[in-house]
Amino acid sequence: MDREQLILALEQGKVKTPCYIFNRDILLKHLESMKKMAQDTVSFCYAMKANPYVIAWLKNADIKVEVCSPGELELCRHYEILPQNIIFSGVNKTAENVARAFETGVGTITVESIKHFNLIKSYCEEHHCSADILLRLTSGAQFGMDRELLEKIVSKRAEYPYLTIEGIHFFSGTQKKKAEKIKEELSGLKELLDGLKEKYQYQAKILEYGAGLSVPYFEGENFDDYYGNLTQTIEMIGELSFSAHVVLELGRYIAASCGEYLTTVEDCKINDGHRYAIVDGGIHHLNYYGQNMAMRVPLIEKLGTWRQEEEKEEWCICGSLCTFADVLVRKAAFANLKEGDILRFQNAGAYSVTEAPFLFLSRRMPDIYEYSKGQYLKIRAGIEAYRLNCEKQSL
Repeated sequence: MDREQLILALEQGKVKTPCYIFNRDILLKHLESMKKMAQDTVSFCYAMKANPYVIAWLKNADIKVEVCSPGELELCRHYEILPQNIIFSGVNKTAENVARAFETGVGTITVESIKHFNLIKSYCEEHHCSADILLRLTSGAQFGMDRELLEKIVSKRAEYPYLTIEGIHFFSGTQKKKAEKIKEELSGLKELLDGLKEKYQYQAKILEYGAGLSVPYFEGENFDDYYGNLTQTIEMIGELSFSAHVVLELGRYIAASCGEYLTTVEDCKINDGHRYAIVDGGIHHLNYYGQNMAMRVPLIEKLGTWRQEEEKEEWCICGSLCTFADVLVRKAAFANLKEGDILRFQNAGAYSVTEAPFLFLSRRMPDIYEYSKGQYLKIRAGIEAYRLNCEKQSL
């Protein structure tokens, strides 16, 4: 978004720190670029855990939404996401959760265990209704089921007239930077689907693949080729000629670039020769995957003006929490950093807004703004965390 326009919004009090700003225009343009590259080879599913505040923008975007908890399902209901576009996933599904999914009319339910399978089967038998399911293959962790159990369910599918096994779901991790790892996983999934067809005459319609594509966060990473890893993945999928339609499940990759985090410098000091800047935010608001104890430097801009000839100095940027861990960046260079300066952290559209420890030390939770077509709209006012950290809500 325009830098000078943002500075004006801050000066006019339309935007206050600490805050997140999520850019609707960037997200939708990003999705359109992805779809053009995908053509008919793949379609996309948004893992909403990355940032639930943007799902309202996806209602008419022709994209699936992956839901991994009862709360996320309620958010989809609130924002009127089309039920047929919802894939209901998650490791801990109860009978109540399954019933709510059916009441909502979700399009697909992911099966993570034999318990899930039996819950869905029982509901369908009791209510004489059908369900489309995806069997999740484990990557060797707590998620999904092993190949033996998956094959057993497929082999007995004729015994479950109410259930249609649409296909397979697989996810093994995030921020994958090596194409070889993705190719290895895709080749293994191709072998699995071909084996199911040969052994059990089962033809999967869908392969939901959580590619975990990486996004650039830190200095030294390539910010000029944002779509390189997506292009490579789509090409590999095309070369493997899957008989099932591939749905790429992505969260961070879709949301990261649409968000930024603003925080104000409240105090500047020198301790034992080292410069420290204390900001009104902290690690309870901002979380970059792989930052390595704040040693890596994300894209940061100091808003305001300064002379080009001013020499930059190294600063340790620390938050407002009483813990040694509250360091946003250990070494960042700024010219004439002072109290009142506002720091703008880029690529903060994924996970920080949901993953950071907001309740720690009862600091106020940030405002959240939507930006679109030159306008800032506050979509959530800051929340006083102390109200959530007490026995009664009367404080």
